[in-house]
Amino acid sequence: MAAKRYDPSKKYAAHLPLKAWFERVSRDANLCLSLAHILELVPWPDQETADTMARWYDTMPIIWVRSIQDITQEFEPEYWTKIAAGVEVDPGMKPFAGSLLTSFHAPSPDGVSAFLAESEPSLAALRELRGSSAWRTRFEGYQNGVIEMLMGVLRNHLWADAQGWSEVRKQGETLVNIRRALWEGAVETDRRLTSRGDSAWGKKQRTLREIQAGLLDVYERDLASMPLMRVTDRFKEGAVARVERGQVVDGRPSKRLREDLVGSFGDWLHLVGAAYCDVFTCDGDVSTWLGDVRETLGFRRQLSERNHPSGAEGFVRDLMATVP
Repeated sequence: MAAKRYDPSKKYAAHLPLKAWFERVSRDANLCLSLAHILELVPWPDQETADTMARWYDTMPIIWVRSIQDITQEFEPEYWTKIAAGVEVDPGMKPFAGSLLTSFHAPSPDGVSAFLAESEPSLAALRELRGSSAWRTRFEGYQNGVIEMLMGVLRNHLWADAQGWSEVRKQGETLVNIRRALWEGAVETDRRLTSRGDSAWGKKQRTLREIQAGLLDVYERDLASMPLMRVTDRFKEGAVARVERGQVVDGRPSKRLREDLVGSFGDWLHLVGAAYCDVFTCDGDVSTWLGDVRETLGFRRQLSERNHPSGAEGFVRDLMATVP
């Protein structure tokens, strides 16, 4: 008897209407993607299909989102620290980029040249990422950094558990850490804007202490402020809450836990969308971790196929209803 051939179109039949819908959204609204969507294509064993996906991106007018590193380290703290300082914020200061090339830092002049010479920049980026050892080194370094950050949060929880801390005390300590991060971050932002010679920052009238206090006030009073910081805080707490304590031995993750954290890193790269896009989709775990944070930011709740009561059909229906 011949083996039954696998037909992926049956498994994903409910998703088929999305291709034409995505294309219409890119024309009639805004379709936001980031470098993370191209990074996901790099490990695909079927490189021809991955290339076809990248080419499809290049047929659409996409709004490219800046990298999570840039927004976390520069855009968001600078934007909200300027608000706290009472200085003018450039209306063009947004978490979106004019092109794929300007949405991240290319690793080399050769990489930039490759983008500029190509009529299909997404495909060029995919091939550059696939073949560049510099990119792999940079990517792995950032991945290990995020994993260690999540492990740091987990170690703090384990230590607090060992001390017998209640959940209320843990939450209080988390709030103290957030305030400390904002206070120290204002110092770093002031240094960066000053060294850059930012014209608006040079006109500030408030002292650094006043700006620090103002940033704390903005964060606590305006629940839509520092959106990516709020989203990533929710994500971190959710990612470590599910960890079975036996998966950490002598402060280090077990093999299984590390694999889980690598998976979480992939989700981490997409969190800019959760913080800044009107519509955001994610997997079931991430949706649970984020909870109502998008609603507090003024957006509609994230959509997840796994968590949808009507499965794939309901997920696709509700997603397409966001842009009828």
